[in-house]
Amino acid sequence: MKSGLYSRMALSNLGKNRRFYLPRILTCAGLLAVFYIVWTLAFDGDKYDTIRGGRYVSSFMSIGIYVLAIISVILVLYTNSFIMKQRKREFGLYNILGMEKRHVCRVLFFETLYQSLCSDVVGIGFGILMYKLCSLIICRILKIDVIHGFNYIVPKAILISVLFFSALELLTYIINCIRIAMLRPVELLASRSAGEKEPRLRVVLLILGILSLGAGYAIALATRDPLDATVLFLLAVILVIIGTYFLFVAGSIWVLRMLRRNRRFYYNKRHMTAVSGLIYRMKQNAVGLASIAVLATGVIILVSTTVSLYSGIETTLERNYPEDLYLGPVSYNYGSYDYDTRKYLSAEELAEIVEDVVSENGGSIEKIQLRHELEIACDASDDSFVPILSGENTVYAIFISQDKYCELTGMPLELGDGEIAVTQLCDLGDVSPLGDTLGIAGKRYTIAQRPDKMPIRTSVVTRNCYGIVMHTDKELEEVRSYYSTDSREYKWIDTVAVSLSDENPVDYDIILTERIPEMMREKYGDSVSVGFSQSSIYSARDDMYGMYGVLLFLGLLLGVVFLFATVLIIYYKQISEGYEDHDRYQIMEKIGMSRSEVRASIRTQVLLVFFLPLAVAGIHTAVASPILLKILRVMILPRVSLYVICAASVYLCFSLIYLIVYLLTARTYYKIVS
Repeated sequence: MKSGLYSRMALSNLGKNRRFYLPRILTCAGLLAVFYIVWTLAFDGDKYDTIRGGRYVSSFMSIGIYVLAIISVILVLYTNSFIMKQRKREFGLYNILGMEKRHVCRVLFFETLYQSLCSDVVGIGFGILMYKLCSLIICRILKIDVIHGFNYIVPKAILISVLFFSALELLTYIINCIRIAMLRPVELLASRSAGEKEPRLRVVLLILGILSLGAGYAIALATRDPLDATVLFLLAVILVIIGTYFLFVAGSIWVLRMLRRNRRFYYNKRHMTAVSGLIYRMKQNAVGLASIAVLATGVIILVSTTVSLYSGIETTLERNYPEDLYLGPVSYNYGSYDYDTRKYLSAEELAEIVEDVVSENGGSIEKIQLRHELEIACDASDDSFVPILSGENTVYAIFISQDKYCELTGMPLELGDGEIAVTQLCDLGDVSPLGDTLGIAGKRYTIAQRPDKMPIRTSVVTRNCYGIVMHTDKELEEVRSYYSTDSREYKWIDTVAVSLSDENPVDYDIILTERIPEMMREKYGDSVSVGFSQSSIYSARDDMYGMYGVLLFLGLLLGVVFLFATVLIIYYKQISEGYEDHDRYQIMEKIGMSRSEVRASIRTQVLLVFFLPLAVAGIHTAVASPILLKILRVMILPRVSLYVICAASVYLCFSLIYLIVYLLTARTYYKIVS
């Protein structure tokens, strides 16, 4: 046969089967476009290095590349498998009419080539156009001016993207050739008309599914330590995915069989046809439905977590930075830096340095506060703070005196003997609320007041942290003395908190980082080594918008990809259901059911099958919330309610989109079955 005939047959086949191939080509084009955008953002990382939070772009996009690669492989192989299943009879007919299997493979080669060329051209063109929009979106999310000079056409990104998807197309072609080579002509021709056997109950898969899902849920619900939450969350995700697939494949069949054994329920005109039909539907569609459930869960979690973190930035900044600039403690040592022999500047000396630096740069200070706080690591069990180095119930307690509280807040606070005021500064939700009394330094104190705000700023985000006001300086010294058996269990923190009156303050973080060591060496000599900590609301704002802004962009981008994958699977499942139900309609009418009864039975089955993944995604998201909140609180989520609102809103929006997609694809379904 001439090669021109193969290419013409390939074009004809693509046209006749455009209902199958057009969504596949658009899918590959869309994935390639996103792949190109992410690669280009990674290559353009040097343009972001000079802007707010720009250093996160390249690193986060690198993570996105791996996720997109995995999703692309799964989707391309899934769509190819679906199309080959629908065309088996066609390939069998070619063989019966005289075409050898190698000739069929040549036709497939040209079909694969044309698909690849179309998706590559459309995908790269769309990716180049959308990259400009994506760069504008990133600038808007990071709250910066538009960056000029982007390389919208990056040859390296184009080459990598095209090679990756060409390799995927080649892989699908090889798989298709192997499938055709392994099947006999009669099997190819009769594959769609072969009788269906009732699915076997796979007990091993059922047990493994229950164990996997139960273990994943247990990890999500039982994890208490925020430091372990990230690693355990990944383990829980893997277990839940495995459990979801196994239970959809085996668990659904087991449930339907149990319903069939219930004579009172099963021997009903509506229930009998629905249950019998669902048994065969779940056999054919279990893997696809599990994929929809997993992808839907991914969309909800990705979007809700990134949106909640981003929308809580300003609230977090206001809570963590009541003043503009914080410095201290400043330590110095002669020669190399030594933890045991270091000396500290007093808060007064540090305040003088800050005033000099601000004055040198033409700035002005609205107010400056000297803070003297005692920080202790404790075990919080049994309503007592017992000093420890580390442990499961470790919390941090930061103590100040009543006089210092009143000085810093300008508000009155009247405590009596044996009374304290307590505010929880960092709440990870894994310890019980404090009662009416609290054991401190071997004594029992009454919690007289619980102020809404505490003039204490803490950098502790991985443990619960409490701010505690003692009645007198003497009691504060007693607490220090009680915990002084090990210097690592407590530390005095002298901090200078500065409020600047400049409308557009200069970058004091960089200036102070350079000036403090210079001033210390001028005073103590060149051999002194200096260590100090500083933070400002300005640098924190840049850092948080950079990190959470890029995370939001990546989360939305991957969310769109997951949503697109969900839509594609739903579309293909509607087509698959349509071809299978076309014959079912006729059989059910022949056994005496009216057309309205047949439609009602089929509609019930389809609705249950397609909306089951949505319910499962909601359950997965709800169970994952406790461990997600541990991770989000470490990432400084300001309020638990913020995540709850975002998750509920995203789930409702996704449900609405899911319903719209179902209704649109249902049109194709009813065209096929009617």
